[in-house]
Formats: sequence, structure tokens, C-alpha cells
Amino acid sequence: MTQPSVVAIVCRGDLDTEPTESYRIMSAPADSNTITITAAGVIRANAWPRESLLTHAYEELECQTVGVLAVSGEDGEISLWYDDEGLLLDAPQVNELATKLCALQGPLRCAIFGNVLLTAGQDAAGDTQPLTRSQVEKLMKLLNDLRRAPMPQIRR
Repeated sequence: MTQPSVVAIVCRGDLDTEPTESYRIMSAPADSNTITITAAGVIRANAWPRESLLTHAYEELECQTVGVLAVSGEDGEISLWYDDEGLLLDAPQVNELATKLCALQGPLRCAIFGNVLLTAGQDAAGDTQPLTRSQVEKLMKLLNDLRRAPMPQIRR
């Protein structure tokens, strides 16, 4: 069995980006959160993991290798964690909500597939930060609003 790995990718509106350094994991207060968006469109807030954010990501994404996109928002950077091998599945499923969220940054070159996990961005030390309650509330509203938005066009 191969060991899971983490790849960090910074996305500023265009999904054609090069990998950067791996995201580091930190502990957070109990009231902090992550958000899972399933490919089926289910949105749920999760408590910040007590043990390991990476383990939490593997469980929520149902995968062994993750990638991370940095998406800018009104409350700062949001990290969108995804299954880095999601397109290799027999029947990869587009995550319409995650794709629409990324499209708010600008034109896309590909859709987002499978479940995704949202956290806040990194602090100055490079540690992944939890979403605040305010960020969770704003993101939940935005994601629900995006349900009615049309799918963005993908640039080829």
C-alpha cells in the first residue's frame, strides 16, 4: 500500500498552475471548521479535526492523494482540497458547486471532480488555517446561491 501524499497548487483564476510546497498542518480552536462539498452537491460544515487535517481530508475526499487550490475570497484566501487522482476513477463525477466557486476567480481550463474540502488559507508560517464561523456562514450562503448559477464554460 502506498503512503498518501499532499500536493499544494495555487490557483489564481486559472487551473493551469505549477505545484508549490506542501501545506503544513496545525491545531485550531474547537469552534473552527472545514466545509465538505460532495460531488452530489451536499454541503456540510465539519469541526476542525483534533488529530490531523490531512487524515480528515483523506476521509472527507475518500482518497489517498490530495491537491490544494488557493481561491481568493472577500474574507481572504480559501484552500480547496481535492482528490488529486479523481480523474483516474472509472466514472469521475464533476463537482458543479466547487467548479462554480473556482470560476468566480476567472476563466477555467478544467472542472473540479469529486468531493472537495474547504479550509482557510495559510498563515505567514505556512500553516493551514481553519475557517472561522463567519467564513463558514458566508461560504454556505454563497454555495447555496451558486446552485442556481449556470455551469461556467471551460476554456480549452
